[in-house]
Amino acid sequence: MLDHDREAAVYDTTRGGVPRAAAAAAAVLGPLPDRPRTLLDTGTGPVTERLHRPGLRVLGCDGS
Repeated sequence: MLDHDREAAVYDTTRGGVPRAAAAAAAVLGPLPDRPRTLLDTGTGPVTERLHRPGLRVLGCDGS
């Protein structure tokens, strides 16, 4: 069984780091309507912190 706490410590560095997080955030924001109100992101944080758009409230949730 996957240990989420242990995996979270290395997840971002083993999966592309900041460049991947920036690309993922852009991919999420691209198809959103002009005025979404709330977005829920699950993950370790680097993508979540890049999800910026005026009027958009971003909630982050991490299983670890």
